[in-house]
Amino acid sequence: MKWKRIFKIIPISVFYTEKVKGGFAGVSYGPWIKMRPEYKDDNPLLQHELTHCKQWYRTFGIHGWLVLFGNKKHIFESEVEAYAVQASLQPELMILSRVDLYATFISTKYGLNVTKDEAKEALMGKLETMGIEIL
Repeated sequence: MKWKRIFKIIPISVFYTEKVKGGFAGVSYGPWIKMRPEYKDDNPLLQHELTHCKQWYRTFGIHGWLVLFGNKKHIFESEVEAYAVQASLQPELMILSRVDLYATFISTKYGLNVTKDEAKEALMGKLETMGIEIL
């Protein structure tokens, strides 16, 4: 286990375990994160999960309930934000290929009924609002 901070003051527990639901490398639950041990040094993935922790705190825990009860619009927006953060931390030449990969994840892994193109467009828009230009 290790500790990370969000908003510079709030501690988040990060646990490394094989007990992460199938098909995912990491998952966040409010103030704590579970990641598969082989991703221990994957900072972009860690930042993705820390983004979900920030979402949880920003919504005073409502984020968790919206995800639990399958609010597809909220889940889509949350994943777009988290994957945009993750993509932004990749080497510049890899960002576009990662956006393509993450758009595939969003369109297939969360049951959101969105196309890969819709997810890619949302990711590109989010990166633009973050000040990340992709050629």
